Amino acid sequence: MSALNDISAELHKVPELAALGPVYSSTTPLELTEAETEYVVSCVKHMMASHVVLEFAITNTISDQLLLDACVSLEPVDSAETYDVVASVTAPVLRCGSTARAWLVLEGDPESVFGTAAHFMAELKFRVVEIDPTSGEIEDHQDGFREEYPLEDIEIATADFIAKANIVDFRKVWDSLDKDQEVLQRFSLNFKDMQTAIDEVISCLGMQRCTELPF
Repeated sequence: MSALNDISAELHKVPELAALGPVYSSTTPLELTEAETEYVVSCVKHMMASHVVLEFAITNTISDQLLLDACVSLEPVDSAETYDVVASVTAPVLRCGSTARAWLVLEGDPESVFGTAAHFMAELKFRVVEIDPTSGEIEDHQDGFREEYPLEDIEIATADFIAKANIVDFRKVWDSLDKDQEVLQRFSLNFKDMQTAIDEVISCLGMQRCTELPF
């Protein structure tokens, strides 16, 4: 938990994120561009009780450009808008070779179940100011011009919301839970054998097998 506590503490240093509460799960960085492109962007998804925070690391590799107010915009791929963007924090200044961070705060739509999977198209937006690469002095208008740069899509998966738990006796804990909260459903899984089905479900949901099964 110490790692998650550290992540929460770092996020809470950003005023716009300070009141969001603790992080209970964070993903590994998702690369949204190729490593050799002029703008390099990656994303980490932080899961909270009622919000998802997308943290973007943005790197500028163009020597004669100064990037201002860099942020990422999202557009849902399907018509069902399961999350609303309730806050956006920009990276104010990006010089060549530097990396800065921007954040988006997503809140579940009241009509949807929080934790639902979602798929977004993403785009990096910023203002470009042309500078002298040697002196760093502005060569053109200091307000610059607006630019957009397409990124790889961002998906929020069910597995992103699964938090690790140190449980010694899973069966004992399971049996102690309120049975009114249990949901039993039947699904048809199109896999050739039981082991493959279990492995795929584990991968999809971000879980692990609680006991060894006799097959």
